Amino acid sequence: MSIRSRFSNLLRYIASIRNPRLFLYRTFHYLNSDVPLERARRICGKNRADYAREGIGDLIIDTYDGSGQLVHPDMICFGAERWFVATPYPYGMEEYENPCIYRCTSAYEFVPHTCPISFQERHKQGTHLSDPVFLTTGSELYCIYRSTERREVSHLLYSRYDRVNDKWERPECFCSGTDDLLSPAFVYDGSIIMFHADWTSGKGRLTRSVLGRDFKLESSKEVSVSGLPQGYMVWHQAVRTCSADTSADELKGLFLLKKSRRSVECRLFRAVSHDNGLTWNVTDEVTWPDSKAGKMKYPYKSCFIPGEDGIILSFVDMSGRYRLIRLG
Repeated sequence: MSIRSRFSNLLRYIASIRNPRLFLYRTFHYLNSDVPLERARRICGKNRADYAREGIGDLIIDTYDGSGQLVHPDMICFGAERWFVATPYPYGMEEYENPCIYRCTSAYEFVPHTCPISFQERHKQGTHLSDPVFLTTGSELYCIYRSTERREVSHLLYSRYDRVNDKWERPECFCSGTDDLLSPAFVYDGSIIMFHADWTSGKGRLTRSVLGRDFKLESSKEVSVSGLPQGYMVWHQAVRTCSADTSADELKGLFLLKKSRRSVECRLFRAVSHDNGLTWNVTDEVTWPDSKAGKMKYPYKSCFIPGEDGIILSFVDMSGRYRLIRLG
């Protein structure tokens, strides 16, 4: 880490004294140590009391680390059930990221399920498990996510759901690259189609890859995205077929945009493709309801609610907390 980056981190650390809960998390972050579970739960309780007073209708979901702060949501229908996955990200602390999988017994009840990896292997800055997403081929359900080491190398892994034993199988790696290959999203149309943002050149290019049923790469190319706001590029994305996840001809996307990798503020847009994801058109920005004005600092990666027009919006609030609500 450069001297400039260290100095910037120090300034942010000092400034967070005004937000005691954030300051505590940052203290443990720089010590490379976990916030004790009971302390995390007490902080979570205080935060949820704040949410209740604000009354914007947060999705309240428990996490393994006790923080209740979630990001990178995804939801899918498999059989007669809905499945939900997200990862803890308390106050933006990456080392807590780890896919948490839930069965959805209703629109607001999320029952924890066995995860591909129950806990982080170690607590270390720059090492995390992020960007979880589901894929179904009709007969199989997979959870796919990134394993990042020291903010340098990332591996994409998949875990298959074993319906017979009601558990997730051991993860398998199918792709490795730099930490600039972000946010995989999948649809199935005989082959597995993967989209991801590629920032290796400092620009957020959207890449479309075709994988075989064994997750081996068959082809890959950059695709065009029209209608982007001036200066913005694709950072994260969610992709679903337009009807019942049965055909990939028409796709809808939720694109999280930003101007640079170092940029903090993000904007969330809907997008559509009519040619199997070879070209995309950004259509409209996901707006924050006036009744909730002043609560959101900026949106983060969000997901579609299958079978509905709504989305689960991930956002950062004015106190640096990562939260989820339903829109639509």
